[in-house]
Amino acid sequence: MKNIKYLIYLFLGLVIFSCTETEDENPTNRPEQEDILAIDNRVQDIMQEFLFPGLSIAIAENGRLVYTKAYGLSDVNTGSQVNINSEFRYSSFAKTITGIAIMQLVEKGKLALDDRVFGEGAILGTEFGNNAYSNRIRNITVNHLLHHLSGGWRNFVDDPVFDSPFNLSQNEMISWGLDNVAQATNPGTTYHYSNFGYVLLGRVIEKASGMSYDAYVKSEILDPVGAKNTYLANTSANDKGPNEVSYLADDSLSPYTTYNIGRADATAGWVSTPSDVVRILSAVDQQPNHPALLSTQSNQLRRTPLNNSGNYGKGVYRLAHPDLGNVYWHDGSWPGTQTLSISIPGNIAISVAMNSSYLDNYQQSLNFIAGKLFEIVQDESITFQDIDQF
Repeated sequence: MKNIKYLIYLFLGLVIFSCTETEDENPTNRPEQEDILAIDNRVQDIMQEFLFPGLSIAIAENGRLVYTKAYGLSDVNTGSQVNINSEFRYSSFAKTITGIAIMQLVEKGKLALDDRVFGEGAILGTEFGNNAYSNRIRNITVNHLLHHLSGGWRNFVDDPVFDSPFNLSQNEMISWGLDNVAQATNPGTTYHYSNFGYVLLGRVIEKASGMSYDAYVKSEILDPVGAKNTYLANTSANDKGPNEVSYLADDSLSPYTTYNIGRADATAGWVSTPSDVVRILSAVDQQPNHPALLSTQSNQLRRTPLNNSGNYGKGVYRLAHPDLGNVYWHDGSWPGTQTLSISIPGNIAISVAMNSSYLDNYQQSLNFIAGKLFEIVQDESITFQDIDQF
């Protein structure tokens, strides 16, 4: 049942719907963008259907940022508006970033996908945990973690990212998970979406690169593509970024006190803007005027699921769209935020972020939002301007 306060926030958002921002608050030489009603209407459908107070969208075509716009409220308490520089917790899109980083290190010869993660002679050795590792833990490889085939630490079943004590540090949380959560199946046999598995990949990146996870991603992914508004989240509301939105969620799931996003770096920790996200997608897809983050061969391997990993590649989902062919995507959800980012090989990257999350039926909202984004991509009446706002 929809809470009446969400209806109030929706009303406030719709009141300012026609006053949305398409330019920086301090514009420089940004090309003037004309609004596209066919896009605005579909965004309004998303906001009305799921009572999102604020939303931001970016679309890149052939490597150019051809549409970016923000709608609604950044903070329902102050009435401040979202703008195109507003930053959102992108949650599980972090897995896409982490997957790219792992494949870069494989290309550089610093990692192999079949390298074991735990135990004597493995990447992380016996650094974490206090108990002897089971044979299942000792047999986990980098590739298992990438495809969610580690054998355990299952999302919202027994995932230490959510189940371990809130105040544990990241290292303490990893040790807690290894000591307290037994693997459900043998590694490599069963797909279990695992946030914990991608936290572990962050530590693999650190060992292989000799840098902190944050520093490696900034140096090898964010800086090369010009993603200047992307950084790791802090858990407390008092520590959010100066352009970061305020998050609205159900009272039982506070965006700031329910789960500790500050220790979830490689699995859910990046704050970003839709424009930065489509920069990353355009670069990894080797679009014009962007650095190639991966070789064509490595990127194809990144996108390809294994026979037993469902539709999940290495940090990215693959969807066989009936009209568009294979498309690649990742959603993100954390209390108070929801995102969806889609890459269509050849020319399109599109990303949308909201500062609330639809908890009643997440899959319903994901399907609806994806449907609206695909409508935008397939709408032949939409012609983007000959501009590049990157």
